Amino acid sequence: MTLTRRTFVGAAGGTVMLAGLPKVRAADETPRRGGVLRAATSEEPFAPAFDVHKVDSLLTTRIGYLAYNGLVNVNERREIEPDLAESWEQPDALTYIFKLRKGVLFHDGTEFDADAVKFNLERIINPETASPKRADFAVIKTIDVVDKYTVKLHLDHPFAPLLGYMRRSYFGIMSPKAITEQMGQDPLKRSIGTGPFKFVSYTRGDKVILERFDKYFGTPAWLDGIEIRIMPEQSTQFAALQTGSLDYMIQTSPSFAEQMKYNPDLQVLSAPSTIWDFLAFNVMRAPFTDKRVRQAFSMALDREAMAKGVYRGYAKAAQGALSSGFSPYFRDNGDIPFQTYDPDRAKALLKEADFPFQSELRFDTFTERPWGQIGDAIADQISALGVKLRIEKPDFNTFAQYFYGTKEYWFGNSSMTGGGADPDELMYKQFVTGEVYNINNYTNPEVDKLLKDARTENDVEKRVDLYNKANRMLMEECCVAFLVYPDLVEGMRANVHGYRFRDESAGTFDECWLS
Repeated sequence: MTLTRRTFVGAAGGTVMLAGLPKVRAADETPRRGGVLRAATSEEPFAPAFDVHKVDSLLTTRIGYLAYNGLVNVNERREIEPDLAESWEQPDALTYIFKLRKGVLFHDGTEFDADAVKFNLERIINPETASPKRADFAVIKTIDVVDKYTVKLHLDHPFAPLLGYMRRSYFGIMSPKAITEQMGQDPLKRSIGTGPFKFVSYTRGDKVILERFDKYFGTPAWLDGIEIRIMPEQSTQFAALQTGSLDYMIQTSPSFAEQMKYNPDLQVLSAPSTIWDFLAFNVMRAPFTDKRVRQAFSMALDREAMAKGVYRGYAKAAQGALSSGFSPYFRDNGDIPFQTYDPDRAKALLKEADFPFQSELRFDTFTERPWGQIGDAIADQISALGVKLRIEKPDFNTFAQYFYGTKEYWFGNSSMTGGGADPDELMYKQFVTGEVYNINNYTNPEVDKLLKDARTENDVEKRVDLYNKANRMLMEECCVAFLVYPDLVEGMRANVHGYRFRDESAGTFDECWLS
């Protein structure tokens, strides 16, 4: 699970759209080495250490993806493929055996081996690390180093999502030497992986610089390096992209993507995602203790208008926590009325619930696009019911501290995704009682049982049924109002080649080149 302003894999690898007369790469044009890709983000990373064991944010993970590897990786079709593990086998439901690549080096020159895997897993599982990912690995009962390049894991109980959690964009393997020796010193110096790029510097409020790691075990990156600039305003980024002083916009707002389509020097990459934008209700606070109030607020929201207006068509109206980007788990649940636009029924439900129209409710959103625009639309549509609102709209990092951290809110909007290869990441920690990302304080023993059973069931069709039953209950209970499934949208110069989305926290910058 990833928490960010847009917290983003194309079912078919994404579509590049060039408007006007597109500059199409000639068939005989081949990748060339050299150059520094200048990318921009409007979000400050949760750094200075890009410690993906301790941080679960999209941007930090996405930058870490450049420097780290996992035991496995996920391709653009959500299929598990080898990474630092050349192969693996599961002789029974409680055992995994990973055969590791030989000759792999960390950026500090130390060798990657089975001891490094054991060290990293034990670090995440150790409660003192306070990893937000600990619950996903706590099922591991023992970690045996069979030999230098073989690791055997024994599980406490069957756990179907395990391989997905071993992926590069989630389980980034870091140098044990760097973590042990640099823990109390320069934090950036412990951000040492085996990936195609290595960290050079990070200046808060300015930029992150990475350079190619020439001893990478895979195909060396074409780029000499990547410079990720921190530019809070996407309008500033867009202006720089147009003039050529910037090559790439991370998480491009759809409003700017729409403009890019008409500039032959620019291109837009888009793909379906597993993101769900949502309106969360704190079910421990009145009036949201009453399910009818939550259902009414949900039915007051015009999801189609949000998808077309705010997202410029780069989104679809949501039906629960699993989008069509997560085939085969998606099921059409359009028969459930509480996620559809019906303001008349919404007003009737509020009247039935004896809603306190004289009271003022606090609504929380945040400034960054497009989520702040979604917040504006929500505020307008809820106000149209006769509800009095006091709107709080800080920057995302301030919003996240109390919305995701202390949970001091009544209701507010954001986005959620797990990405990866398993729906467990989109539902378990978000809706099981007491789990880390259950920001609604929601509890339902039946939902808990369904999602726990799905974790231990290996049969795909049975898992589909379990997730769909839980999904339908969540749509009816309305602990969140599922809003839209936004596409992944990113803009770049026409001379940027080779980029593809993988999972929501990852892309192929290591395969990019500049013409």
